[in-house]
Amino acid sequence: MSSIFTLSLVISRKSPLLKLAKPELDSLQITDNVYSLPVKIGIVTCSGQVNVTYSIATYETLTLIKSIMISASVHKVTAVDLHIFVDSYALQQFFDTIISEFSFNDIGNRVNMKVYYYNVFKSVPRGSVKEFIKTKLRCTYLRIFFPEVLKSLDEILYLDTDTVVTGNIGDIWRRFHEMAPQKLVALAPNNVAEDENYSYLDKELFGDIPHVPPKGVNAGVFYINLAGLRKFRWTEKVLEFYRKINQSEIYINDQRLLNMFLHDNLDVLEILPCHYNFQNIHCQKGLTCRTAESEPSGIQIFHGTGDSFYVNQSHYQLFWAYTYFQFDEKVEPLVGFLNDLRGYYMSVKNDSTCNGLLGPLLFKNIL
Repeated sequence: MSSIFTLSLVISRKSPLLKLAKPELDSLQITDNVYSLPVKIGIVTCSGQVNVTYSIATYETLTLIKSIMISASVHKVTAVDLHIFVDSYALQQFFDTIISEFSFNDIGNRVNMKVYYYNVFKSVPRGSVKEFIKTKLRCTYLRIFFPEVLKSLDEILYLDTDTVVTGNIGDIWRRFHEMAPQKLVALAPNNVAEDENYSYLDKELFGDIPHVPPKGVNAGVFYINLAGLRKFRWTEKVLEFYRKINQSEIYINDQRLLNMFLHDNLDVLEILPCHYNFQNIHCQKGLTCRTAESEPSGIQIFHGTGDSFYVNQSHYQLFWAYTYFQFDEKVEPLVGFLNDLRGYYMSVKNDSTCNGLLGPLLFKNIL
């Protein structure tokens, strides 16, 4: 079942949580790049609750969608397809109602968005429901099965619900088309190789299993060449691998499973730079993700791992600015929202933590 919306986006700044400082820099300018190829995004969200409106995952998903559409409009990406997996019809109805409010008259940059919904429990390979979907935390296992579930698609970018697209979604999508033909999946390191500040976390996540060297990959931003993986017999191989290792007492979530499987299949993996999956650990004890500084795009996708969107002050401000973003008619263009948000971070005193380091790293590609 699918729903189709055509969006023309502008923004009103009505966040009750932010008092954004005016930036002491030139106004941000919209780029001249025009993208016509539909960007295809996969999202898996399970509310796990009867009242879906109180689910954190629900609001994270809507915030992610807003960030995608803001980026698409600013960077003139003309078409975005969202493939959303939900655990209830009530959640689908809730998303339909909210997303329909994103559609206005022909104002600003026009973005055509198509939304397709899928039932989580009907999408897992037959006979594997009890294995993989035991709690709402296991819903993300579905990303492993995308090649079989999304048979009509050739490729997709999976994003965790606790991510925010702060960069150019068109450039992100184009980046994957520059990969070598044998590279069928793309993931960023969970931590940069040189950072020893979080060695305890590295050991906790992957220390007891074979993993992608040197410190494992994070599955929150996951490009998938669906057509290529079907030829590779990905689903069959992963399931066979899972059932073999599941006989041990090792705890296996889907990210750990991916790391273990890709450890033995490194030839199909493209390692993304860390600014495609920027996390709290990349800036909390000084900047360790150097590509966020050196690359013209800055941070492309911000990932609120470890609940950092709720417990870390700098991430909290970024996430809730997008959450309370409101599409509205007859107000200044959404580029003003990004202008103010970047101005807020530029005004924060540099104290060598995320709060003081994010300003120069955000929205660089629309200066």
